[in-house]
Amino acid sequence: MIELSDVTLSYGEIDVLQGIDLSLGADCDVVALLGRNGAGKSTLLSLLAGMTRQAAGSVSLDGTVLGADRSRLRRNGTWLPQDLRLDPQVSALAFVKHLLGLRGLPADDAAELFEFFGLGWAVRRPLGSMSGGERQRVALVYAFAADSPLVLLDEPTQALDPWERLRFAELLAERAARRTVMYATHFIADVEATASRVVVLHDAGIAFDGPVHALSATAPDVYVCEGDEKIMAHIADVAQVTGLARLGPDRYRARFATKCPPDEATRVEPTLTDAYLVLTSGLDR
Repeated sequence: MIELSDVTLSYGEIDVLQGIDLSLGADCDVVALLGRNGAGKSTLLSLLAGMTRQAAGSVSLDGTVLGADRSRLRRNGTWLPQDLRLDPQVSALAFVKHLLGLRGLPADDAAELFEFFGLGWAVRRPLGSMSGGERQRVALVYAFAADSPLVLLDEPTQALDPWERLRFAELLAERAARRTVMYATHFIADVEATASRVVVLHDAGIAFDGPVHALSATAPDVYVCEGDEKIMAHIADVAQVTGLARLGPDRYRARFATKCPPDEATRVEPTLTDAYLVLTSGLDR
């Protein structure tokens, strides 16, 4: 189990993470990491992977506080960064075997995972001839073939189409039974489909850490209302808009959270998206 206690990590004079308390790995589950761009998601994953050191606070692995040497963290987990560099001349299978070999790990599950992700035909293909989504799936083959107790994924579904995201969800359901997976994402639908726990970063700290359903329960009253641009502008001034649809010429439907709804608004059931947007908006309306 990894434990972060009052961790702060800075770049220059800017605190990217501040006062972070987090435990990970006590249970085998899927943890979604949410936050706006620049909230520190990639930095947190890098810290958990042993690739970055904190400026203050402590990091522990299985009860032992770690010093400057983070090799134990690197052996404990597999980190898939968002901008993984791929040699376009290398084949998909050679790439996966090379990364596993650098860590002294076998490639026993690689063939099965290539088939699972629909890439059985592509194992000998050079990476440069593949689409972005196909290359992302090759990277996921490596991440899960490493068979680590902890898997850290930075926006793993960003280049995947809906069918590929479905395969990813199926893989998480199967593989998380014996390991912890934490992944950063902006796709709320993925969180609802795959995660049992969600961590939300905001203003350099953890704004929420708990079950997915508990985040949904934090949402204030949510309403929908139809109207023209003038009405929509008024709603935006007095509420936190969480959804907007164009119905026709100068006709819109807004979904919003507020304590003081207009008379023509209809109250609806809050969603996880509503709760997340309100939590990270910084507004109190």
